[in-house]
Amino acid sequence: MHRNEHYYYNSMKIILGLDLGAASIGWAIIGETENSTRIIALGSRVIPYEGTEGKDFSKGTGESRNALRTRARTIRKGYDQYQQRRATLTDLLIKMG
Repeated sequence: MHRNEHYYYNSMKIILGLDLGAASIGWAIIGETENSTRIIALGSRVIPYEGTEGKDFSKGTGESRNALRTRARTIRKGYDQYQQRRATLTDLLIKMG
């Protein structure tokens, strides 16, 4: 990086733009000065569809593997909390006689 270029970046306002899509993430770094605006860098990442989520997912009616895991984890947490409440209540009732 040249000395003048370093000064140019120091006087520039840097903006990070993100575009979060259902199957991709896009990004851009924009440099803005009093006189100009320019794109410094940009890119995107596509989240691949593997086909293991089911035929309905491509139609927009199915669930991804991540959604299925999240739902299963929520069910487990609910069950664990239920068991903990029952154990606490049982302990309390035993102590009270």
